[in-house]
Amino acid sequence: MHTKQTIAIIGMGQSGKAIAAALSKSNARLLLVDKNVDEAKSIATSLHDKNDYSDIEATECSYNAAWEADIIILAVPCSAQADIAEYIKEVSTQKIVIAVSDSLDEEINSQQIAAAAEELQQLLPYCKVAKAFQLNGKDIDCFLRGNDQEAAQTINELFKTINDNSVVAG
Repeated sequence: MHTKQTIAIIGMGQSGKAIAAALSKSNARLLLVDKNVDEAKSIATSLHDKNDYSDIEATECSYNAAWEADIIILAVPCSAQADIAEYIKEVSTQKIVIAVSDSLDEEINSQQIAAAAEELQQLLPYCKVAKAFQLNGKDIDCFLRGNDQEAAQTINELFKTINDNSVVAG
């Protein structure tokens, strides 16, 4: 039996909502973070109504959520990742950080995936960073890329609990 993990999902846009909905069926404790805390609360309430046993909270503070989390998912545009990374840097040491981009919103290629993961790793040097790209907006199909094999495996297992189409790309 796995220990219950706390997962902070920062950003309740299309990707954040999809990941939260999928993970709400897991054994994880979810912390939903958005600048619009009312939106995050609405999503948390809706997901809890669908899954009575789910453990979901909403907050507007990414710092506190990152401090509590075992895994941090940045489901925000690439342009916002640097600011959030700087804000959560001191409370995210040794944690797994996953930056998610939706390929419907951003044109991507393998070189951009590597560059984005490397940039985030530089911003969060003491974290285990991976970059996950969804292939479409409905399912959580993704390619994972990161420099920590153990973190990549943990992330791959996490995404496989919600969809079996996850691929570790290096």
